Amino acid sequence: MLPSISICIPAYKRVNYLERLLKSIDSQSYLDFDVIITDDSGEDTVVEKYLNSSVFKFKIQYFKNKTSLGSPMNWLAAMSHAKGDWIKIMHDDDYFSSIDSLKFFADYMTEGIDCIFSGYKIVYDNFSLKDMTIKSSLFKRVLKNPFILSANNVIGPPSVLALKREILDTYDTRLKWIVDWEYYIRLASKYNIHYINKPLVCV
Repeated sequence: MLPSISICIPAYKRVNYLERLLKSIDSQSYLDFDVIITDDSGEDTVVEKYLNSSVFKFKIQYFKNKTSLGSPMNWLAAMSHAKGDWIKIMHDDDYFSSIDSLKFFADYMTEGIDCIFSGYKIVYDNFSLKDMTIKSSLFKRVLKNPFILSANNVIGPPSVLALKREILDTYDTRLKWIVDWEYYIRLASKYNIHYINKPLVCV
């Protein structure tokens, strides 16, 4: 049975980036997913207007936050609406690097795996790319000693992660700039993790 995936998008005003992300989702070869958008734009209705005027092959569940939550609270808001077997968080200014990105994640959503990380590329303002994907050997070193991430977050931003919806551990909202790698440290200490050393996401 194919795993169902909830793609959770915490959005904030940046419609041009959101459009790029949604187009990358629209082109995915893996189709057993739903999309959840939590809009943190406050009184600004630009995201809602864009979604109302756009057509995609998939259904979008849209939620407007009553008050702006900020990061990472808006990440958790999006994840709280997930119904799929797995959660794939995608920040609104990131996107899938190929039509098979989601399929690569799905291929490893099997019994005994709780979390999946992938490599990624950085996209600069001049549209040049830098591959930040680390070797599998380095990722194994991180799993053995996850506190390596406190010196250098070699894994990357939250959009490289997919995890089972049943995992109760969440991002610590008291943290700001270290919220991602602190979460990775806790995941590495408790769960079975797989790494795909391919740049499946652009950030």
